[in-house]
Amino acid sequence: MPRTRKPPLSWISPDLHPLAVPLGDVTQDEHNIMGHPEESVGAIVASLRRYGQRKPIVANKLTRRIEAGNGTHEAARRLGWSHIAVVWVEDDPGTATGFQLADNRSSQLALWDEARLAEAIAAVSATELDLSDALLLEKLAAEHATFADTESVVGEETPDAISEESQKLQEFIARRKASMQRGNDKAEVNFWVCLVFQSWLQKQEFLAKIQEVPVLYGMYADGEAFAARVGLAVTPNLQRTLMSPLDKKLQALVLLNQK
Repeated sequence: MPRTRKPPLSWISPDLHPLAVPLGDVTQDEHNIMGHPEESVGAIVASLRRYGQRKPIVANKLTRRIEAGNGTHEAARRLGWSHIAVVWVEDDPGTATGFQLADNRSSQLALWDEARLAEAIAAVSATELDLSDALLLEKLAAEHATFADTESVVGEETPDAISEESQKLQEFIARRKASMQRGNDKAEVNFWVCLVFQSWLQKQEFLAKIQEVPVLYGMYADGEAFAARVGLAVTPNLQRTLMSPLDKKLQALVLLNQK
């Protein structure tokens, strides 16, 4: 009788080969408390395709049902794998549910190191474009960049909250007076700039270039300084200034301090 040839299992880390079983020997938990939408499965597929299986899934020996690794099993199925590495347990229903909850919730409670996350995203995005897209790294970077920007502004004074005697207001008033004298008031205060970047790296390069531009209240950038940093020429604005309600309030404070 011919011997059955063992598959090479090249997609599974060699140390996990003794744990490999046919994919059909385990079943996904239809009552899994953690769902796996397409984005999730797509990310796992990309990871397995690039790195293979480096940690086993966990399945109940009594029911053959997966307790941890349902998404990995589905990704392996989509990749056409014949085998998958499994650690077997003999949990009762209560223990199985508790382990599922602990396994998923404990990972959610972890926190990114913002600086190291940015470095890792930059490194992977530069060399692993398909993986970067599947893992939605640009979206992750944007979420954390937005959080960092918002966090840095918390606690700063805003025009509605500051007193007329505050140092920041006096500095702002001085800049506004100079702006009015130059005739550039409209260009500096009343225009918003919307920038669309092609990648997270392009955004980071741009932000690094303008990081020394003075910013007031976390909202207003000095127009001339901004233009100079990005290489734009600024010409005096000779049109009549269009003023927003907030701008009118700030100008009223300027006039009040001129008395």
